Amino acid sequence: MTTRPTPWLGRGALEAAIELYRRRLSGRGPLRRVTCTFGRCESCSAYGLRMVREHARSLPHALRLIFGRIRRCRSSSVYRHDRALVWGEDYDHLDRIDEIAVQAHERPSTRGALLRAAVGLARYRGEHRAFCALIQRLRGLPSSTERAAVPLRDGRRLHAHLRGRWRRALAYSLLLGALALVTPLPLTVLLGLLGLAMVVASTRRYLAERQRLDRQLRLARFALA
Repeated sequence: MTTRPTPWLGRGALEAAIELYRRRLSGRGPLRRVTCTFGRCESCSAYGLRMVREHARSLPHALRLIFGRIRRCRSSSVYRHDRALVWGEDYDHLDRIDEIAVQAHERPSTRGALLRAAVGLARYRGEHRAFCALIQRLRGLPSSTERAAVPLRDGRRLHAHLRGRWRRALAYSLLLGALALVTPLPLTVLLGLLGLAMVVASTRRYLAERQRLDRQLRLARFALA
């Protein structure tokens, strides 16, 4: 039985915010098309609620766990692009996929979903040693573990998705720039620098992700030729 952690500052507010999101926002309005990579086992909002209630020791610790999961929701995705498969950064090192999940307090069903995706990618990439090791890991999960899978997303939409996310980040940066024009001088400088940092960071991430996707597709075309 999991021991309930000692209460910490901000815990109630964070728990209430996650519950509000689950009841009122998830799957509605602009979020109706948002799908969670882990939705078939434990969604990101359900994971966040469990971290707040069972594992987090402070507000920064809780936010670190939650934002780490949100990052993995993207970086643990697998996409089919015509005959090729492309994958997120978490699958670059297949031997660490389960170790990271254990450190993040993921449930066995989520670990199983990640391991099954990793097994499929190991077979696709011809990594026989990793394939055998992942099968052993998968067999080591409790026999009662619910069988779940990471969804195979449509890779043809990935370029548009990356471009859209970059444009949204630029829009937020422009909003900060507009706010900087109507605030006192110290805040003007702060908001201006923050907006510039967001532009640089989002552009670098967008270019890196585009290059990564294009590189995987080139390698796949070479392998399938």
